[in-house]
Amino acid sequence: MMVVLLVKALLLGVMPEEASFDNGYASPWSYALLGLTTVKPLIGFRKNAKPNWRGKPKTLRFRFKKMVKSGVLKADRLKALRLNPNPDENSIEEILSGLMIAGQHEYVGAYYRNLSLSEFRRDERGWVKLYVSMRNMFEGSHGHQKDWLDLDNLRFRGLRRAMLHTALSMLSEAMVAYTRVQNGHIKGLTGLAYLK
Repeated sequence: MMVVLLVKALLLGVMPEEASFDNGYASPWSYALLGLTTVKPLIGFRKNAKPNWRGKPKTLRFRFKKMVKSGVLKADRLKALRLNPNPDENSIEEILSGLMIAGQHEYVGAYYRNLSLSEFRRDERGWVKLYVSMRNMFEGSHGHQKDWLDLDNLRFRGLRRAMLHTALSMLSEAMVAYTRVQNGHIKGLTGLAYLK
């Protein structure tokens, strides 16, 4: 759902600066995607969260070198991307882009997760305040629908779960639009920004 919502925002001409999700979205792919699109990830941490060794700059450079040596990152592809085969000649952002293209999102995601974790530890109170206020807005919007559809204790996995989640989101938007039309509003029918 994160990818779908992010793409929808981009298609509407909105480039989010921050995105808040609970720990269920704490995958390397989520961190990698948000980080590379310059969206600041605010994803809840568990109490025992520790930095990941894959996200250390030294490890990333070593992994990049390995991808070049194994032929995953070929010379012509590197040239097209304006990347140097020598990892020490690239910035950390260039290394991350190259690794993502090589399918190494676990390493890229670990880097952005480590950044988020270090920021969380530097200013836990401020980080949590921002995370909670953003998350509460979405939980408040969808909480009633989850309750009525009995999705709080959802145990399905895979495609069935994704389909139910998508249906829930579409239902929420339809209800917001219907409420707006009932009250004489015909613009921004699915926008939740000013929903009270």
